[in-house]
Amino acid sequence: MQAALRGPGTCDYALATVIGHEMAHIGGADEAAAQEAEEQLWMQFILAQHVDRTREMQYLALLKRRR
Repeated sequence: MQAALRGPGTCDYALATVIGHEMAHIGGADEAAAQEAEEQLWMQFILAQHVDRTREMQYLALLKRRR
């Protein structure tokens, strides 16, 4: 959160995925479904080239390993 406040970049997108995760819960998703929503949003950011592909694929792998 603090890094996102310092300026635009990867941390903004990471924070957006966390918010997306919590919004999925508000919509009734359980933890597994919320994690899936978070991963899908992160992948959208990668495909749209909003974040560095190599580094962010590593982050996506970390997200997937938590299950």
